[in-house]
Amino acid sequence: MNTHRSWLHAVVVVTFIMLFVSLGGCGGDAPTPIIHAQNPNIYELSAGSASFSAVAGDTTGTTFQLSLANVGKDIFFFPVQSDSQVGTTAVASVISSWLGIYGSIAPVSVLKGTLPNQEKIVLFCKLDKPVYQEATGRLNFSITYLDGSPKPVSGITVTDLILLIPDNSSTGQEEWAQLLLSSQSLQAFVGKTVLTDLSPVPESAVGLFDLDAIEKLAANDTDQLPLRLNRLMIFRSGFVRWQAVAGTSGPDYVSSIPSFQVVYPEKSVIIDPPCGEATYRKNSLGHTFQFYQDNFDRLQKTMQQADLIFSTHEHFDHIGGLAESPWLDQVLQKAVLTQEQLGSTKWIEQSGFGAKLRARLSPLKYANYHRLLPGIVLIHTPGHSVGHQMIYIKLKGGGAFLLTGDIAWNFDALRKLTGRPLLVSLSLGEDRDMTGHQIRWLHDEIVMKPERGIQVVVSHDFEMLEGFVANGLIGDGFE
Repeated sequence: MNTHRSWLHAVVVVTFIMLFVSLGGCGGDAPTPIIHAQNPNIYELSAGSASFSAVAGDTTGTTFQLSLANVGKDIFFFPVQSDSQVGTTAVASVISSWLGIYGSIAPVSVLKGTLPNQEKIVLFCKLDKPVYQEATGRLNFSITYLDGSPKPVSGITVTDLILLIPDNSSTGQEEWAQLLLSSQSLQAFVGKTVLTDLSPVPESAVGLFDLDAIEKLAANDTDQLPLRLNRLMIFRSGFVRWQAVAGTSGPDYVSSIPSFQVVYPEKSVIIDPPCGEATYRKNSLGHTFQFYQDNFDRLQKTMQQADLIFSTHEHFDHIGGLAESPWLDQVLQKAVLTQEQLGSTKWIEQSGFGAKLRARLSPLKYANYHRLLPGIVLIHTPGHSVGHQMIYIKLKGGGAFLLTGDIAWNFDALRKLTGRPLLVSLSLGEDRDMTGHQIRWLHDEIVMKPERGIQVVVSHDFEMLEGFVANGLIGDGFE
């Protein structure tokens, strides 16, 4: 190990790192090597080379045996919130106390190295079952691939390998990404190209959704179709451009956090009621924002009068306002949340739906498509979250909208066929393969086929929504 290089690296890292969000607690009675997840030490282990080999019985192609050679006897460590406790400890000591540190939970780690073709490899992975031979400098792990690029295959070798391992099993994939997102130094260490510039979208998504079937479901009972779609702005904020659309640069995007109202002749429904100011401030990761209290109060009163309330997904800026209703008993009777949304414990609880509140709701269960009301079809689109769904709306008179939730945060992502970067997707726990296919389908089947007459609505695209309002396609404010 190059101790001088590691020491300088650690000092830089420690200087820049700030926790991006509050991470979860450790849980359980752990031995002294465990420290709170809000301030984990990070072990930095280097090896001259390493190789991946297949594990018998693995059908997923994600589990390997990782064999490291030329491992030094010392492992470098540094805490994330102090620059006074950096140093080294014996690799043998860490390996011998592995079960005491991690228990039965394999830690999520970052692996970086160089492939034979000089391509850089950066992986998020789980490490487990270490076997260390101090005399020969060899160290073996069971490794499970989670994300990163390129995906490993059996037989590949890596040189100049570095592993970053938190000394806390509760520092998971999302928490790692949040730490990286807050630190320019760690971003540079892992690799800007992999983390912030790339968001691959497949070449085709033919057959992903049956638009004809969706339109047919929506258009039944044409005399009962809704009349209008309205928007109510609750927050105005912004996105750093590369965080919304990978590999882009320029001024920040202006973003919106709206709620929507679909108006029928004798009823109305509310879609995506965002949380209030306190919840957003707690969970918005330090973003600056403008909160419209009068509009939030209007949303709460309109929910009281609405016939149904539902959401594109379970994140606090899309459903939290329901849990904050001053007329909770009344509005809960109108709520339609899916089985996946209610089962997404981390996110739905962050939105204010504790176990007791969730128990009062009957989950909606459906596969692929569900006709909720005349003119409204729910489309199952897990990826950004497990409970994500698009909402197709057909108006009387021929207009149609497709509310895409958070598949994309700005319309540029659909135009440019580029989703969020790996770093952001990891912090959200997204399935990038699913969101990539959804972006491709929206681009090919909706954006590039304006003759269908379907308006894509990207909720957080402020300029898009302002354009719809200015052109009279969407109403401004609730009725």
